[in-house]
Amino acid sequence: MARFSVNNSNITLENAFSEDEPRDERLAQVEIALLSIIFIIAGSLKLRSLVAAVEAEEAALQDARLRFPPVRCRSGGHILPSLSPAHVGHH
Repeated sequence: MARFSVNNSNITLENAFSEDEPRDERLAQVEIALLSIIFIIAGSLKLRSLVAAVEAEEAALQDARLRFPPVRCRSGGHILPSLSPAHVGHH
């Protein structure tokens, strides 16, 4: 059986980046436009996920406020969460 070997160490990219061939500026503009659209969409999706996370956190805080309404202390007038057995779930 014959052995097949490839040596890529001598391959260069001279032809790919030759200065004799002009760069297609229209293609470059299309690439930039597509990348811009991709980054704008990615940023929009990230912003939407952050807004959803903040809304979920606000809903959780509102739920906690409904479960544990504030109670004023007689001594200093500070507002503390109610920890009565009825609110905690111990009857």
